[in-house]
This record gives sequence, structure tokens and C-alpha cells, in this order.
Amino acid sequence: MIPYSLVILLVTTVLSQDPRYNCPSDWISTDNTCYKFVFAPKLTYEKARKSCADMFASLISITDLTEHNFVENYLINHDFYRNSWYTRGIQDFTGSKSWYWDGETTPIPYTQQYWLPNAQKTPGVIIVYSYLTSEYGWSLAGKNKVLPYICEIPRTFAYRLTMERRTFEYGVAYQNLTNVKRGPIFQAQPKGVMVVSRTPIAHIECRAMCNPACQYKWYRGFNFAEEVTVKTDNRYTMTNGKLSIQDPVEEKDAYTYQCQVSNNIGTVISNPVQLAFGTLGEFSNVQDAPVYTNAYNGVALHCSAIKADPAATYMWLRGSPPREIITETTPYIFMSANGRLYFSEVTLIDTSDYYCQVSLTSLTTSSLGNSQAPSRVSRVIKLVVMQKAPMTNWGPQIMDDFIYVSPERPLKGFNVRMECFAYGSAVNYLGTWRYQWARPGGKIPANARFSDFNRVMTIENSQPEDEGNYVCMVSRGTTSSDERNLYLRLYAVPYYLVPLRAQHVDLGSDLTWTCEASGYPYPTYSWYKDGKMIQNIPGEITVAGNALTILNLQQKHNGMYQCAAENYLGTSMSEAQLRVLAFEPTFNKKPLPAEMYGAVNGNITIQCRPEAAPAPTIEWYIGGSLISSTDKFKRELNGDLVITGLNMADAGVYRCKATNDLGSTESAGRLFVKGQVVISVPPTVTDKAVQNETKFIRCEASYDQELDLVYVWNLNGHRINITKDFHYEQIVRPGYTGLMIKLIDFKHGGTYECIAKTPVNEARASGFLKILGPPSEPAGVKADSTMTTSLRINWFPGRTNGLPVDYYTIQSRVEGEEGVMTNWEYINNDDGGRVFERDVMPLGEARPDRRSYLVKNLKPGNVYQFRVAAKKWVCWHKSSELSISINKDIGSSPHCNAIFDLWWKW
Repeated sequence: MIPYSLVILLVTTVLSQDPRYNCPSDWISTDNTCYKFVFAPKLTYEKARKSCADMFASLISITDLTEHNFVENYLINHDFYRNSWYTRGIQDFTGSKSWYWDGETTPIPYTQQYWLPNAQKTPGVIIVYSYLTSEYGWSLAGKNKVLPYICEIPRTFAYRLTMERRTFEYGVAYQNLTNVKRGPIFQAQPKGVMVVSRTPIAHIECRAMCNPACQYKWYRGFNFAEEVTVKTDNRYTMTNGKLSIQDPVEEKDAYTYQCQVSNNIGTVISNPVQLAFGTLGEFSNVQDAPVYTNAYNGVALHCSAIKADPAATYMWLRGSPPREIITETTPYIFMSANGRLYFSEVTLIDTSDYYCQVSLTSLTTSSLGNSQAPSRVSRVIKLVVMQKAPMTNWGPQIMDDFIYVSPERPLKGFNVRMECFAYGSAVNYLGTWRYQWARPGGKIPANARFSDFNRVMTIENSQPEDEGNYVCMVSRGTTSSDERNLYLRLYAVPYYLVPLRAQHVDLGSDLTWTCEASGYPYPTYSWYKDGKMIQNIPGEITVAGNALTILNLQQKHNGMYQCAAENYLGTSMSEAQLRVLAFEPTFNKKPLPAEMYGAVNGNITIQCRPEAAPAPTIEWYIGGSLISSTDKFKRELNGDLVITGLNMADAGVYRCKATNDLGSTESAGRLFVKGQVVISVPPTVTDKAVQNETKFIRCEASYDQELDLVYVWNLNGHRINITKDFHYEQIVRPGYTGLMIKLIDFKHGGTYECIAKTPVNEARASGFLKILGPPSEPAGVKADSTMTTSLRINWFPGRTNGLPVDYYTIQSRVEGEEGVMTNWEYINNDDGGRVFERDVMPLGEARPDRRSYLVKNLKPGNVYQFRVAAKKWVCWHKSSELSISINKDIGSSPHCNAIFDLWWKW
């Protein structure tokens, strides 16, 4: 058995000798780790985590005193502004003094904590490195502060920082994404359903994309052991991933459900969702005792006790017969979401009979019901105001109930209602009282809305950055005021900062896969392969929090993997495919250029980018001679050859030879050395990019190093202003010089011209970039051939944008009571609303460019609205213009979800 110290020595020796394990030039290297200290742009905690994950790294965690000393020394010597720096340390969500590295389940040992004096008294929940007096150490910060951060990655995985990211095309002879075999990836997770009133049908649906086609199953019950089929109950029907339950009842249907999707690549399981039933109890027959109070006091009436699950809304009535209280005309009265009715100051006219009306509601899930939600009205609650001498100019006094937050545990992505109310003299209420909201150290969220005389602030679609301190300030006139503050904490079902990405890895290599999720309470993690939870296998598979490590990858490890992030609010799944690859090197896709050009006294980088698995060793030759690594000739980590200080003698034929265990191959090109600036690595003549992704266009010049060089870029003949257009970034570093285009859209397609300028001369090279994206929206939707229960819809298909339509979806909804439209439903066909090209009829020779489909099972006498969407494996198409003026914001990300709408009545 090798002693532990010898193991460390051997590993360190291998890392130092193998160029694949060298850290890139902009990363800092230690014996076993690469670090990147990101000074700018400064980010919030979650965005910093995502930024590191995008580089296949993670925020730093400190394992021992040696690592702490390294970080401290680097910051002392390089951070002259003495910033605070994000790490991955978080506080236990219960508020205890336990500290964890985000994604791990074991507390940080006390002996491995490096706090500055009194630092744990600093407000915040994230461990940061901060400076005090003469040292850096641990302190605390809020996760919404914008700070620099430190990323780290083991040197054994340093090659990920420079290697080209593999896709499903890697190792495949063709580049048509449509033909690539893929396991199931969810396009739509099922959503929980809360039945709050009688409904004829409930639907739970998941949608996934697969090649070959998907097979769907539903499970429910303890550990999802019971498969749900049409044989489970004759009220159940299944259409692809859509489970429909006729006349749902709590006794038979109230379960947690999970969708399973499979093809011959693998299996994935959906987020678990509940089909639940709301209940609203009854008020007691015993009348509440009257409320007695003196005039000119502040008063609160409490709603009579009643059970409501999951939640209730409240309204108050007064008088006989009971009438709704209109607070616009009685501004000194406030109806709170906590169920109480408040009076700033009562007078004799407020003596009356009051009634509390309670309605059942669902705050966070889809609600179902074809009738009004249940509601109850309490027995009379009497308010008796007794005569007393007036009090003048008193208050405001904010009540202990406020600031009140509804719901009590507000959830990310939903509306948060914050209430403030004070007692005090109500004379000239509108003229003298003023409510204001503030956020110390920050701005009120742009998505905040104010109502009820500014006593209510509602943050719509709340997000993590909306967390923090809020202050309500109440003033009466110019001399009297009061204020209260509250720290708003948002709870969140786990969500992924970076979804799992497909891995295309070498046979025999090791893989560490991490998933980056957030949530509150902080999530715990588990891993699944093909729908089954992964257990540790010593020497092969290790699950450690949010990290999955597989050693010595073999073909048996192929399949679909999922990370499950869970807290008591729910479970979220993220899935991706693992392909273990083994094939001999090939230059079919990226051979060396036949001709290359460099300048005297300049530099040139010659790319060698074969596809191979396992990764090949690279050798370079000029003529028949092997090129050794020298100051003049340097081989990069990715296999590229960098030649510096070019002269005429360096011209010739260069060969790159790639070899792995399965074979070898080579590619060659001739280098010409010129006496002027030349483009040594021009843009690809014809290239492509996918909408909303990032694309790098290489352009590197070889020039006399004693001259200054600048790069200028044109798009379709027009100069690109890189400093003002955030989509563009010019990157200049050896072996990686060019134009980075971020969040690509169709407007970024065209001819890119790279111009390399010196004071003496210039060189130009061009390439064409084609933007691929989801198909454009269908247009010109019309209806004809109307029959009793059917009609034919026809439309123009939109542009394919390089990604042809896989199928269309047609949805409909019906105008209900008072003109209110029902929820969108997929048309009832055998493919769950999907309409494939084989089922779409062209409209004859006169209009071969139009598509047509017969929609059946419609109900006469109704106003229908239809929408048609084109679907591609990667995304939903962009939204079309609407045929009438209605809300078109109907779903997910703005570039991927869409409709063309049509009204029809007969």
C-alpha cells in the first residue's frame, strides 16, 4: 500500500508534468488548485456562483490554513482597494451559528474558520473575505451586495477552462442536430393543482423532447410506487404526458404525482407535484362578544375563527343588510390581509354591526373550479363606541401587527404584500396623513406597486434581489411621525442557477458533475440515473452534496442523470445526458488551413483541434522534423502551436499529429512569412450560432512586435462600436484573440470583417455568421369550413431560421361569464394538442405555402379563441403579433414561447 505522503507526491508530480493540468495564464496556480480572482464586474452572490459555474468552476471554499494563508496573501498584495470577496460559505437557514459550504451538508469545523475579530456580529449570511487593520479574514455580507469573488477548480480539471465545449455533434459524422440521438429533456414541468371548488376535470401535464420519441408514465403515492394508468380508475385518461382526471374528488385523487419520461437513451423523472383540495370550514354558531371602546381610540376588529386551507382572503361588511365597506370613502379604515379590520380613530358613527367574509384561495398553485370559490360570512361582530371627550392631534402610532407581510412566508416568483397602518387622529385624514416606504441602502424594487393610500406595497413577481430591509414611515402633518422597519426574507422552492449540462467525456476518464441550485431554506441534494437514486460505490461513484464524481468512466455509465435539489417547500429536478466516448482522432471538421500567413518579427498561433476520445496527444512537425518546445515554439494546453519572432526561415509545411489509444491522424498546412501585418487566424468563412447563446469569432494578426496594433470590426459594412454595445467584447490574448458576441439575436447575423491596423499598414479578413433559432411565429391564422362541432384552421408557417419545425401546437379557450376567458387548453387530439407535419394539409395548389388542420369536438354557441405555435426541439418560437388587442405575454422566456391568436364564434 502506498503511503499517503507518497500519494500526494505522485499526484503533485503528475500535475506538474502534464500540460493538461496547467492553469490558464489568467488563473493563479497552487499545487492542486487553480484560482481566479474576479475584480470586475462585481456581482451578487447568486450571480457570482453562476459566473464560476459557467467556467466549470465554483466559488471558493477553504479547506485548511494553508489555503486561507494563500488567499490572504494574494489579496493583501493585489487588492489595493481592500474589497470584500465572496466565498461559498453560508449560514444555516435556522439562524444558528453553524456555517456550511454551499452545496455541502457537513458544518465547517470550528478549527477551520478564520474570522476577523467580532466579524460574526456583522449583518449578513454569506462568508466573505474582508480587510481589517492589517489582515484579511472572514466576515459577513448580504447575498445581494455587489462584490468581487473568487472561483476555484482542481488542477485535474484545469483542461475544462481552455478546451472547446463539446456538444452532441462531437464525435458524430453529421452536424444536423435533428438526427442526433438524445435522451428526454423536460420542456415543461408539471404544475401543482389546487381544487378550490367543483370542477369537471383536472389536468396535470409534463412535456419533454426526445429522439427517439418519448414514452410517458405517471406515478403517485408513497415513494411513487403506484403507476397511474387508465385501469387505475375509469375517470383517468392519458394523452402523451397529460394526465386528465374527470370529476376529481379528494378521497380518491389527492396525491403527490410524478411524471416519468423514457426512450432508449434513458429515463428522467419530473418535479413531484400535488393534486390537493382546498377546504373552508364553518364559522361557529356562537356569536363573538361585542367590542366596546371609547370614542377617538384606535380599534381592530378580529375576524371570527374559521379554518381555511391552504389560504383565505378577507372582506368586511357592515350594517343591516350588510354592505361592503368602501375604504376610498372611509380612508381611516383599513382591511388587512391578516383578517382584521382597523380603525385609525373611531367615533360614534362607527358603531354598527360588522361581518367578516372569508373566501378560499390558493396563493402559489394553479387553482381549479368551474364555480365561485367557497366563501363564508361570519355572524355579527358588534362594535360599540362609547362617548368620550375628543383627543386632538395624537398619533401616528404604528401598531405592533405591522409591517405585516402576506403571505407570512413569501415565495420567490410570487407577489408579496407588505402592509403598514397606524392609529391616530383621523381629522382631515387625506389632507394630513402620509405613508411612505423606503429601503435603507437600496432602491424600492421597480416591480413594486402601491395601493390603499400607500399603506400597501405589493412586490410583484418577487426575486432574491428584493430581499432586505424595508421601512414604513407614517406622518401626520409636519410634526408627528412614526416608522417601523422589517427585514423581508423570501422563501423559495429550489431553483437552478445553472441547469445541468450534457457531458460528452472520454472513456476511462473521471467526471465530477456539480449542480448549482439556490432556495430558502437552503436545499439538500441527491442524484439520479435513469430515474433511480444513485448510491455511493467505493472506488467508482461518490455523491457528496451537490457534486457527483464517477471514476474511470465506461459505457455502462451512459444515460440520463438528474440532480434533485430539495427543501421542505418542494423538489426541483435538473437533467442532462452523459455520453462516454471512444473513437480515434479525426480532422474531418477542423483541418489545418491549407495556407497560413505570418509577419516578420510577428507571432502566429496555429490551431490543432481534432476530435478524439480519449483526448489525443499532440505532436508538431515542420517538414519531417519533430518540433521541440522552446522559447520560440510553444505548445498550448489545447494543442495549438505558438510561434514567436517569425522570420523567413520559419516558412514551410507544418503538420499536427493527433494520437490516442485507438489510432492517429494528422493534418497539414503551409505557413508563408510576409514582411507586413497579416491575418494569421481569420474568421471562419461560414459559421453559425444559436440565438441567445455566446459566439466567439477568432481573428488574430501576425505583425512586427515593435509596432502597435489595434483591431477594428465591421458588420455588414458598418463599424461596430464595441464600447457602447454590450453584446460585443474584444478579446486580445495569445491564441484567443477575436470578437465575443453575447446573447446573440438574429440582428447579429451577417458578414463580419476583421481589420488589423498598425501605423504602417493593415490587413483584413471576413467571415459570414448565420444565426440559427426557433422557427418564427405562424402568421395569418384564419378559420373556415365551419361545421356543427368543428372548424378548419389554416395559417402561414413562419421562417424556419435554420431549425425546421418539428410540429405545431393548437390551443383554445372559451369565453365564459362576463366575457372572461377560460384557461388555455390544448385541442383534444391523440397527440396532446401536437399537430405534426404529416397531419397538416396544404391548401391546394393555389396556396401551397399555407397549412391547415381540422379542429374537432367543439361546442356550438361559444366564442372560441385559438392560438397556433410552431415547435422546435430546442425552443418555442417567438411571439407573433396578435390579431386583436389582448395580452400576449403568456408564458416563459421572451425568445421561446409564443402564439398567433384567432377569435371565432358560430
